[in-house]
Amino acid sequence: MPATVIVGLQWGDEGKGKVIDSLAGNFDAVARFNGGSNAGHTVVVTGTTLAFHLLPSGVLQRKKLLIGNGVVVDPEVLLKELEEVAALNVPVDLMISDRAHLTLGPHKFRDRLEEGRRGSSAIGSTLRGISPTYADRAARTGIRVGDLADDDSLKLAFETFGAWNRALLTRVYGEDGETIAKDSFDRLKEVAGRIRPYIADVSKVANDILARRGKLLLEGAQGFYLDVDFGTYPYVTATHTLAQYAPAGIGVPSQSIEAVLGVAKAYCTRVGAGPFVTEISGQMAESLRKKGAEYGATTGRPRRIGWFDAVAAKYAARASGVTELVLTKVDVLGGLDRVLVCDGYLDGDRTLTEPPSSIVALRRCRPHYREFEGWPDLTAESWRKLGKEGAYALPAKLLTFVEAMRDVVDCPVGYVSYGPDRSDIVRLS
Repeated sequence: MPATVIVGLQWGDEGKGKVIDSLAGNFDAVARFNGGSNAGHTVVVTGTTLAFHLLPSGVLQRKKLLIGNGVVVDPEVLLKELEEVAALNVPVDLMISDRAHLTLGPHKFRDRLEEGRRGSSAIGSTLRGISPTYADRAARTGIRVGDLADDDSLKLAFETFGAWNRALLTRVYGEDGETIAKDSFDRLKEVAGRIRPYIADVSKVANDILARRGKLLLEGAQGFYLDVDFGTYPYVTATHTLAQYAPAGIGVPSQSIEAVLGVAKAYCTRVGAGPFVTEISGQMAESLRKKGAEYGATTGRPRRIGWFDAVAAKYAARASGVTELVLTKVDVLGGLDRVLVCDGYLDGDRTLTEPPSSIVALRRCRPHYREFEGWPDLTAESWRKLGKEGAYALPAKLLTFVEAMRDVVDCPVGYVSYGPDRSDIVRLS
């Protein structure tokens, strides 16, 4: 029962969408298993760029698409994405788990209000309502996709959801909770009929694919250090981003996982607040931000920039059981005289080789760097020409860097990506 999981090893934005689109042709179905519309998985195919917030990134490969129970679904965002794909005349074979929870208007109101309440301690939320949706799921006041199956189910589910959100918005935040809840219910009734054709028992569908020896690609959103348990808490998302959550987030046996690909940039980025040990600023940061187009696909915010953090990547790869690394955006570092990799954290007179869980401790840490010679700044056409010749046609100094990544992260590098297009990736072995 072969299933492969793809997860991010940093703070998201590692290039998972591009990697999934590139590899999806070898699979029967692609399934999202966590997160919500806060994802921004960008796919570039022959000049066409799309950022998928909910649809699995295998859509342009015309694969069966599954949205699992671990995902929180914003129906407005989903329907907009379906319209965008339909405009490209791409058929969509989509199924949404009846057990997935819905992100609705009150969730997005609460997200904005809570970020405002935190003031200077704001988390840096995408304001897409993700955390409030997962909070309602845990509080047993949420609405699930299956509740859209008929009007009576929807009305019953909204009674609990509406009462809770009206009270919260009115009594805690001083807003007109009654109107916000009513508007949300009215809109949901309007769109429910458009969502119903996609509702399914996705767990059964996924297991049926595996039972007939089909191949399933499980798509993770965000990155390891945004995991609610293992990330830089509280500057995290509201769900799990580890590979181990994939079986639970789609409803397949854990033993079906055959491989875990961990995606990491050749440098690091982060959006929003929170500690970032290898962060850099000034002209170097701005140059890499511009060259790498480091602006959030969901928020449009400029990303913070840092050198590659091997301490963080090694921990993330081990915790998620990564079998191979996918190293992305090596082209962005082209033309630098030197490239730095953090191989230890300096905390006073101590050198740490594992990231501490404490935010206070992380903020004290300073990076210990290992230096590598840079490689040439090639044109997109030159990178593609070398990639077609095979991995070992890549610049020698880049291959030295890639080989070092295997050692400092303690995991083999299986793929190197050198551009945004689907074809800009090469298998190392």
